[in-house]
Parts: sequence; C-alpha cells; structure tokens
Amino acid sequence: MRRRWLAVLATVLTLATTTSCSSSDREVVLYQSLSPTEIVPIVEGFEKYYARTTGESLNVRSFHQSGGDLRATVGLEARAESVQADLVVTDISDLTALEQNNPGLFSPVDAAALRDDAINDTVREQAAGSVGVISGLQPYVISYNTRRVPADDVPTSWADLLGDRWKFRIGMGDPETTNGAHVPLWYLTHYLNERIGSPFGWEFYDRLGELSPRTAGSHDAVQAYVNQGELDAGIVGYGTVVTAAEDGNPVAAVLPEEGVGALAIATAVPSASENGEIGAMFTEWLMSPEGQAAMYEGTNYIPVRDDVETSPPPFPIELDLNRIRPIDAAWVAEQRVANIDRFRQELG
Repeated sequence: MRRRWLAVLATVLTLATTTSCSSSDREVVLYQSLSPTEIVPIVEGFEKYYARTTGESLNVRSFHQSGGDLRATVGLEARAESVQADLVVTDISDLTALEQNNPGLFSPVDAAALRDDAINDTVREQAAGSVGVISGLQPYVISYNTRRVPADDVPTSWADLLGDRWKFRIGMGDPETTNGAHVPLWYLTHYLNERIGSPFGWEFYDRLGELSPRTAGSHDAVQAYVNQGELDAGIVGYGTVVTAAEDGNPVAAVLPEEGVGALAIATAVPSASENGEIGAMFTEWLMSPEGQAAMYEGTNYIPVRDDVETSPPPFPIELDLNRIRPIDAAWVAEQRVANIDRFRQELG
C-alpha cells in the first residue's frame, strides 16, 4: 500500500515539474494511457482549437502511465479524495471499473459530443449511461507474416485458427498483463458465443490451448515475433500491425468474416475537476473531424466517424465499422478476474 501512495505522490510531483507555462495560461491536467508520443497531436490540436475558439491560451499538462498503472493511480487518488486530473483518456473498461469502484468519480457523458450523425451508431449506443465517450477504436485482428503464410493459408475466419497448421505458430497477449487481451477474449468467448455458438465460447480457447500458442505480456511483443517469423500469426491491435508494416516488416492483417472486437479509447471528466467546461469542450472537439484526425495521426486508431479521411494501410484490408464492435466495458470489468483464471486454465 505504501508503494501505491508513493506512486500517487510521484504523480503530483511529476505534474508540478514537467511543464512550464506563463501565468496568463489556463491549465488542465490530462491523465492518459496512450503514450507520450501518441498524445502529442491530440494535445497540440486541442490547444490550438481552444485558442482559436476562445481567444485565450491553454496549457494541457499530460501525465502518462500504462493502463493498469493509471487505473491504480486514479483509484488511489479517488479514495484519498484528491483527484488531480481534469481529463482522463484511457481504455473504456478501465473508466468503467473506476466508476464502479468509486461511484460518482466521473461526470455523466455530455450528450453534445454525440449529436453528430456521422458518429458510429454503436459508439453512440454504448455512450448511453456511460462515464466515457469513445473516441478511437483499436480492432483486434489477425496479423500474419506474409513470407511464412501463403495466400491459401491466410485465415479468413476466427475458426480457421483452430486448425493443426497453427500449432506452435500463433501468439496472443496475456490478459493479466495487457488490457488489450480482454478484447478478443470478450469477443470470442461471449459476443460470438451468444450469436453463433460453437466453436466459440470457452470452447474456442480450450481448442486453441491444444495448439500450444505463445502468450506475451504485450501485443508489441507478439507482433515482434510475427515480424521476425518466430510466429506465423498473432492476435493483435490493428494499429500495431500497421506500424510494423510501415517499418518494412513482411506482415499484413485480416479482419475475419465474423467481425472483431475493438479496444475503445475513451475520454472522461472527473466530477471534482474545476475545469469541467474545458473537459466538455475537449470531449466534443475530440469527436469532431479535426479531433478524430488528430487521434488517428497519433495512434492509428480507427475513427468513430464516417467522414474522416485516413491514409490507407500498407496492406489490403476491409475496415468496415459495421464489423467492428467496441468492447463491452461493463462485462469486462465484472468478469476480469474470472476470465484471467479461466484463460490460465485453458492455455496454461
């Protein structure tokens, strides 16, 4: 526990020293789990938008931690009634878990950010009654090494991964150490099981376990194995594959015919923030074409609008938003511990 409190203190000290600004600037504190580089286009874009809209300058002080660490930091600050953030940008599942454990931590979603008809209907539906507005989607697709997997072997269905051809040759993230692993786990054991049945449900992971897949603590590690040909395929985030391909690795990705689940990055405004109006303004801007373009520039996450132009990936893939389902954050939050235990049981 002492280490956790020291982590909170370190957060406060970091925020006090990492950014300088003039006394005339307004300041907001942003907690985020993207990365120090991924957030840059978003922060710079919003600061310019704020100045253009209000005629005033704004300084966004960004503090980064990985998803699990950020969840712990915000949770400790909430229990101490000393939340430092004005904005939190992280996985919707973490926001949901934080709100469940600390009722009233976040302000209700501002409906103004969702009125635009260009916003995906599923995103709009999931925002109802939520504490966060989904602002970017990271679909979990099948990545494969184009030198190791001939065209006839490229999986077009999730069920294709259950064939003996993939024994010892496929990798995935460990749900105990990476939040993203809960996306395919939810989609394959729950979402597709309810809609299709066998071979989905935990049957899928049971049969996958018989193929001795490799699990890793991060999806970057899984993708690195695929890049190098140590594995033929992996279940990873779309943006991870795009970055690997852009770096010259012999990889591509497929969106299976049954569709995919997506990690949903969302924005929430703590109720204790004294800058709630700026938080609402940030949320609405991030859902605009300009904000969505900034999100894509920094992260390669799929925009949640249908009117945002993005550069095509360096491999052929059909990214149909109707086949990309944002994760059910409430289900993941409720089932997290049980799912990790069952994953261990099925895959060792």
